[in-house]
Amino acid sequence: LAAQIAAARAAHAEEGLVARSEALLALLRAEKALRDAAAEPVESGGADGDGAVAYAHASGDVSRSLLECLALRLAQVEDAFAQAETAGVSGDVLAVLERTRADVRMAHAAEQVVDDERKAKEAAAAAKAAKKKKGGKKKKK
Repeated sequence: LAAQIAAARAAHAEEGLVARSEALLALLRAEKALRDAAAEPVESGGADGDGAVAYAHASGDVSRSLLECLALRLAQVEDAFAQAETAGVSGDVLAVLERTRADVRMAHAAEQVVDDERKAKEAAAAAKAAKKKKGGKKKKK
């Protein structure tokens, strides 16, 4: 469709026809972006045999952690909504997908809290180990 629009412009087609075609193309792209963003990523074990989890998104992107997966999906959902609103996607369609948007936001926020807690525990354990190691050296003297 994009190639046909370019050909129509080159042929000096009626401006109204070109504008309607461009609007239709924007609408189709926005709806595709919404479908891709709404699709749940597919979880799989690591293909390299290390057992690491990977998430394949409908967009073709792959994320390596749940937090990364949710962050990418949230960005895709937000971008798709912005694109859809600009293109004039029906409010009924956006209303149906608003639940997905809210769910992804909540899941991302919850996973961010879990990740922050994990990092804090790791930092505390590392500090404790360093302190213990430093204390162990003093005893040897």
